[in-house]
Amino acid sequence: KRVLGAETVAAFHVSVQPLPPPRAADPDPPDDGPAWTGPPPVVRTGALAVSGRLAPEEVQKALATREDRVRRCYLAGLRRHPGLQGRVAVRFVIGADGVVEQTSNGGSDLPDRVATECIVRALRGLELPRPAEGIVAATCPYLLSTGGRR
Repeated sequence: KRVLGAETVAAFHVSVQPLPPPRAADPDPPDDGPAWTGPPPVVRTGALAVSGRLAPEEVQKALATREDRVRRCYLAGLRRHPGLQGRVAVRFVIGADGVVEQTSNGGSDLPDRVATECIVRALRGLELPRPAEGIVAATCPYLLSTGGRR
């Protein structure tokens, strides 16, 4: 309580915290190792599942900006395991600010754990329009093959 003139009024202690530093984007996957000489890697997105108030078209458009990172992750896996192919489903949460804040493996069958983890990390920090309300959860399956097979 504080005295304000002739009255005693309730007072609240308010602490203002500084804004956290900007999020550092995950680095691009390494592009080292021997050159890939096999058929070109093919990265396609499967049916996108979106739960929340953000148009799937907006999510799809933002995901397209990370396709090169996903392709580099897959290419690194192909260098380790020629003939590698499969599906990597990435679950992610888009915060109220429109930034992907959590990513996880949403059920993948790609037999290269390192490439799978790289693809999951590739979506962290992705920026989208702010959802109309709350947060948005989504899952995007990536279908990975070489030379158009799969």
